[in-house]
Amino acid sequence: MASGKLSPRQKMINMMYLVLIALLALNVSKEILKSFQLFESSFEKAQDNVERSTNALMATFNKQQKNDPSLRPLYAKAEQVRSTTGSFMAYINKVKKDVEVGAGGRITEGHSAGEVKNSDDMEAHANYFMVEKYNGVEGGRGKEFEDKINGFRKNMVRLLTKGDSNSILPQGVVNQMEQSSGLFTSVPKGDKQSWVSKYFEHNPAAGSLAMIEKIKTDAKNFEAAAVKALMSNVSEEEVSFDKFVATVVAPTSYVMVGEEYKADIILTAFSSKSNHQVVLEGGSELEVLDGIASYTVRPSNVGTRKWGGNIILKTKKGDKSLPFEAEYQAFQGTATISADAMNVLYIGLENPISVSVPGANPNAVSVVMRGGSLTRTGKGSYIAKVRRGTREAIITAMVDGKVRGTMKYRIKNVPRPKAVVIPQGSGATSKASLIAQNSMRAVMDNFVFEGIRYKVTSFNMTLVPKRRPPVTRAVNGASLASVKSVISQASKGDKVIFSDIKAKGPGGGKRLDPLVFDITR
Repeated sequence: MASGKLSPRQKMINMMYLVLIALLALNVSKEILKSFQLFESSFEKAQDNVERSTNALMATFNKQQKNDPSLRPLYAKAEQVRSTTGSFMAYINKVKKDVEVGAGGRITEGHSAGEVKNSDDMEAHANYFMVEKYNGVEGGRGKEFEDKINGFRKNMVRLLTKGDSNSILPQGVVNQMEQSSGLFTSVPKGDKQSWVSKYFEHNPAAGSLAMIEKIKTDAKNFEAAAVKALMSNVSEEEVSFDKFVATVVAPTSYVMVGEEYKADIILTAFSSKSNHQVVLEGGSELEVLDGIASYTVRPSNVGTRKWGGNIILKTKKGDKSLPFEAEYQAFQGTATISADAMNVLYIGLENPISVSVPGANPNAVSVVMRGGSLTRTGKGSYIAKVRRGTREAIITAMVDGKVRGTMKYRIKNVPRPKAVVIPQGSGATSKASLIAQNSMRAVMDNFVFEGIRYKVTSFNMTLVPKRRPPVTRAVNGASLASVKSVISQASKGDKVIFSDIKAKGPGGGKRLDPLVFDITR
């Protein structure tokens, strides 16, 4: 990866390094790469959930500070926190985009849409982070990357710690948030490998992208914790209780029958001094710990379930009721996977496949194939293609990364068609019956695929008289026009033979069985 004239020893070291990289790439299975991609997607979803919660907190905080001027310094500090996080996220997104470009960019079509093209690549992003001077940056982008992460963490601590012009939070609270954020680039004592090398040098591109999303998630969690801490610092006398909002936060609104559905009911902008109850419809009360009540249920059948209740907030002016409601969908977790024709996939054909997971969000369903390729053609519809030499294909359906159904398919070649001149096929027939036919056809008896046709491309016709030498004619195409004059010379007891029959279709070229006719009159 370094430029300039190299010694023979260094060239050998570099060659061994390249061989090692190649071996590592070969050992990264598709399953591991898929896991990295699922981690990346999960981190992105977690960020979205945190962002929605933080936006709700800020909206409530904004309403409070408009009614109470004493809260404005706290709100201004919260805005500084969000601005600092936004600048950091913009930088990290730029780094991620650079890594994606180095890995060939994102796939835009097919069942692999959203994945990077070269997810197993280990070189491009390693150069990006590790080369001593890359794109004009001294020390590689890795040093800059580390500095940005550490700088963001330190800026957040500075913004939140008491001691500046707007004294905010105790040092101990800020230290706890800093430690829990996970935004550290240090390595264990005695470890000679740098943080950047450890996480980005010997890692496939898919793993590096997942790591970047993990860093983004840590940053958003730090931001959310900071905003919550600023709001909880408001004293009971400063809070305008009628501005509180009840919020339901659930990881997903889809749950398989028999699995656990869990949601958190949060009194948004609650203070540590608040005293509230969570009562469900029907009168049952949930335990509140640190301002959060958790609702858990196991659905027994499929369908949409609506639920809700009230948060009972105790104030000096009496109890205040804040209603909330939510819903989830329970689905039967077994996926139905079927070939639209039969439980067989044919080589050379576009085999239609249907996949359904009753009750599941279609956007959460992913389908993969081993032993061939899949192309999505519509909602729950796919085209499967299999390669020559494949004995078995396996199609798997997943919901949110969990396997919900697997189907094995036999692999067959397209069956050989049958040549036809007259409907009854070979055997006894009259001369007039043969002469009346215009062409030879290739038919597929009892084949399930509609629209699959073979066309006769050539054949030989031979008249075998009883007392004369045979007469043979070679024909290109399927027409019988050029051989009718020979057939007209046939007499009772003669034979007419169609041989070396060739046909072409979706399964490639085929040689068909001969036809033999005994002339009766």
